[in-house]
Amino acid sequence: MSASSWASRRLLLAHPRLAGLFLSRPGGANAMRLGEATFRILARGGVGGKRAVDATRALLTYTLGFAAMEVPREPESAERLERAAALIEGLDPEEFAATRALARELAAHPGDAEFDAGLRWLIGGIAAEGEGGGGG
Repeated sequence: MSASSWASRRLLLAHPRLAGLFLSRPGGANAMRLGEATFRILARGGVGGKRAVDATRALLTYTLGFAAMEVPREPESAERLERAAALIEGLDPEEFAATRALARELAAHPGDAEFDAGLRWLIGGIAAEGEGGGGG
């Protein structure tokens, strides 16, 4: 699952318009192949039926959403980071104390490390479901 999510993300970053096309034209041959591979991997981990469908949707949503967030509207630079952080730091300190405290982290474009962390969290939760954890 991890390798296919990474490969999908790389493809989406290389061709940013693909995310919209994928969402507007579900069910193509390559999408079906990706789904089939994911269902087989999940089955080996003990996740089947509706949980496999839910897990596949969660992985796809995460990968598409992360890539969409990651495609920068403006290239990363010290100046862009400073402007973005200043906007966050300029929020009302009483209403947005927690957000302001994370201004520098929020201002930075996400990348490989952030994608990997979220993917590991997501796969860990799916694996726990396959082991009988988390009723639902």
